[in-house]
Amino acid sequence: MRDASTAGIPAPPTATRRTALSRSQIISFGDGFALLLLDLIKKVARTDSTRKAKFIRIVFSLLDSPSTAVCFEAASTLTSLSAAPSAIRSAAGAYIRILNRESDSNVKLIVLERLSAMRKRHAKTLREVVMDILRALSTPDTDIRARTLEVAMDLVYPRNVEEVMQLLKKEIVATSGGRADGAAGALPLRGRAARPAHVRAKSMPLP
Repeated sequence: MRDASTAGIPAPPTATRRTALSRSQIISFGDGFALLLLDLIKKVARTDSTRKAKFIRIVFSLLDSPSTAVCFEAASTLTSLSAAPSAIRSAAGAYIRILNRESDSNVKLIVLERLSAMRKRHAKTLREVVMDILRALSTPDTDIRARTLEVAMDLVYPRNVEEVMQLLKKEIVATSGGRADGAAGALPLRGRAARPAHVRAKSMPLP
């Protein structure tokens, strides 16, 4: 017997066989179906790795979902299916879109933790999007700004250090002079931006 919470949602086993489902079809079934589908894809791929490739296209198509929950789960699912640079780049992009469009600080922190976990294995790929991550510095929440800097500083290397430092200088000026929280808001930025980014970058060999 089907659970009441899934009433009106196509049965997941059928969905896994219908790999030709389009993004518009999946979205038309609602966020509940998309989340069930992503959860099922994870479980099936975990038990049968040969089927991962069959689900990649569906997962990729959901990265641009207007639903934060679906977008987040699609990114999480994609990283579980593939470690290819293109997949990691797309998943990181989805996380960053959530980071920069969501107003909920808790959501932002969760996304930053995911990006932090990704950088441990995929730092080379994440270096390409460090400037996008740093856009989160525009939030008025000092905890978010501080965590954003912690994540981004580990992605600084010789090829992006100048661009990063220029952005940080502009943000410090904006934070100390153009916002209501003024000097108080600038303190976390000044403290962390003053860390030896140049030294850290110079110690890293070019990829």
